[in-house]
Amino acid sequence: MLWLMLTITFWLLIAFSRIYLRVHTFNQVVFGLLLGLWISISYHFVVRHRYLKLLNRIANGRFTRDDQKICLIFSSLLLLTSLVT
Repeated sequence: MLWLMLTITFWLLIAFSRIYLRVHTFNQVVFGLLLGLWISISYHFVVRHRYLKLLNRIANGRFTRDDQKICLIFSSLLLLTSLVT
C-alpha cells in the first residue's frame, strides 16, 4: 500500500510540474495520465497473466511452436509499451 501511495504521489507531482513549467497544457497532461493508466491496467490484467502462463509452460518443458509465436508477440508488446511510456 505504501508503494502505491508513493507512486501516485510521484505521478501527480510530475504531472503538476509539467503544467507549472508550462511544458504541456492541462489537456495534454490529463491525456498522458489516462494513457499511462490504460497501458498499466491492460498490462497488468491481460499481458502479465498470459505471459506468466507462457513462462510456466516453458519452465515445465511444454514449449511448442505456437508458444514461440506468442512469445514474439508478447515481447513486441512489452517493447512497444516501454517505448510509449
